[in-house]
Amino acid sequence: LLSNIAPTSPPFLALVLIDKGSVLIDMDRYEEARDLYQQTIDLDFSDESPDQYYLGRAWIGEGVSLLRLGDYEDAQEAFNRSMEAEPLLADDAWGGIGDARMGLGSYEEALQAYDTALEIYPESVNAERGHAWKGKGDALMALGREEEALVAYQNATIAYDLAIERPDQARQSYPLNGEFWQSRGAVLEALGLEAQAEEAYGKAREMGYES
Repeated sequence: LLSNIAPTSPPFLALVLIDKGSVLIDMDRYEEARDLYQQTIDLDFSDESPDQYYLGRAWIGEGVSLLRLGDYEDAQEAFNRSMEAEPLLADDAWGGIGDARMGLGSYEEALQAYDTALEIYPESVNAERGHAWKGKGDALMALGREEEALVAYQNATIAYDLAIERPDQARQSYPLNGEFWQSRGAVLEALGLEAQAEEAYGKAREMGYES
């Protein structure tokens, strides 16, 4: 997208700020990450592509930062704004909305959001699909629908395994970091696969993830 774009243009500056924000999120520095995403959102974007794509990505980052800070209402708004800017980001946005609704205890609405994300995620984005399947399982478990939740967790495990075997370098919504391994461990534990779960938790700890 950036091959023919000047390094002083809003899309180029946005890419730099968004990448820095992602690094800060991985370091648990959520307020600093949010500052960078807000700087990105305030850039003088045009109404054309790729400007709106990077504006949408900045709103996704804003939403993730707000999720980590426990501000679930504003996180939902940020994810909705990302879809308004760039409809192609709707899959990640709906996954984020599901997370925000889980935080609010709105489990039926969270389930709907995860289902929407799963309907539109490409089959190749396995880490993202794994996250949505896990979220769906968590929502179903919270609703007392244990059998359905276990099916969702099984699908999450399949997606996580594929993400490890065939990582999609083009998408970094859910990189294979400590949080990924912690989530994989939680799914395996829910399925009663204790040894595999502990192995995944161990990888999360090796990457510095503190649950």
